[in-house]
Amino acid sequence: MLTQVEKSKLKAVEDYLEFAEGRHITLSAPTRLFIIDESESLTTADMDDSMSMSTRKDKGLWTNASSYVEAMKVFFDALWRAAPDAQEFVDAVKIGKAPEQIMMIGTREEYIETFRVMVGSGSKEVIIMEKRIQDLPLNIQDLQAVSDREVNVRILTQIDLEGLPDVRPIMELAQLMHNATAINLRLLVVDRREALLQIPSLKGKGQIVWSNLKAYVETMNQIFESYWREGVSAKDVIPELENQLRLVKDFKLAKEALESVGLAVKVPGELISNLGVKHSFSLVAKKPGQPDRTLVVDQLIGESASQRITELSAKAIDVKPAAKLLAAAKPLDEREV
Repeated sequence: MLTQVEKSKLKAVEDYLEFAEGRHITLSAPTRLFIIDESESLTTADMDDSMSMSTRKDKGLWTNASSYVEAMKVFFDALWRAAPDAQEFVDAVKIGKAPEQIMMIGTREEYIETFRVMVGSGSKEVIIMEKRIQDLPLNIQDLQAVSDREVNVRILTQIDLEGLPDVRPIMELAQLMHNATAINLRLLVVDRREALLQIPSLKGKGQIVWSNLKAYVETMNQIFESYWREGVSAKDVIPELENQLRLVKDFKLAKEALESVGLAVKVPGELISNLGVKHSFSLVAKKPGQPDRTLVVDQLIGESASQRITELSAKAIDVKPAAKLLAAAKPLDEREV
């Protein structure tokens, strides 16, 4: 029997446990599923307040279709394996100990509130994986409060131009690593005792799971550590991003200057060769009515200068601009060219 154990119904649960093996799961919606001998199943159809063992108003779907029953059994078994023992849960509640459990979180608001409460409860270590630093559901005041308690905070995220203004204040309060692979999941582990995981989907917020199950928390911790080892220190990423930011500002000024003399400018832009191949450039400037007077510019940030020059030359051979430039944020070493 897999059910939600409530503090007000501990005696009722223990009565069931006299003749059935039970485990606890927190359900975000009322659900009822029966599977008998793996040959037939009964599933509730109405998710409303009529779901009570004391009413006959309940509606459900009964079937002995083997494919459906098998699918329901797989679903049940997956939940069963992750759920803690019901008697252990009851015993923990009786002595005031936080019982081990797994819980689905239904809304974005619940996720943010749970995230902030967990971080605020940390006493030793808080580890966070976030796709982009600007999406972190914390502010500087939250991090300052954790830092004041001498809690070790580690944040693994992707640092880009948009998030650059947030980096330096956060670095004063937490260890910050850049995750170039931008893993599309959000993870929080506090004191290795509870974990919050969100796996986004294309259609919405995706699945959000909170748990304090030891095996689950340890797995989440190992996932974080494996990505942390592959990360790059924010201190090493910032100079390159600041160079890139300077180039962005310079390109904006260049665009305004070129437009002031009658050129049509795209930043970034692209040109199409006679064979229909599209080539992208950091900047493309054209003289209206004079396609043979086209300027293309690419920017050099962190890459090999010789490789970037070769790439620019190869593209230029195909689209034949009147002039081609490579813009760098700092002087190039002659040995690189």
